Amino acid sequence: MKRWKVCLVAGESSGDVIGSQLMRSLHRLIVGGRKEIIEFSGVGGESMKRVGSELFGNPNRFDQVFPMKDLNVMGIGLP
Repeated sequence: MKRWKVCLVAGESSGDVIGSQLMRSLHRLIVGGRKEIIEFSGVGGESMKRVGSELFGNPNRFDQVFPMKDLNVMGIGLP
């Protein structure tokens, strides 16, 4: 049985939506009917977490390195 590991990074909400669509498509292409496993990890938002939950029945199946919101920074930050 082949095991696929895919890491995705989304820095804002449109990337989160595109990433979730990519997760669905890859799952359908790789797993659909075959005895192969795919695992997703990376940085994403609610859409990617939701798709992980729908595909695998467990919201933790999208292994978030850290939440996407931690990347959302506007303006200048001073130490």
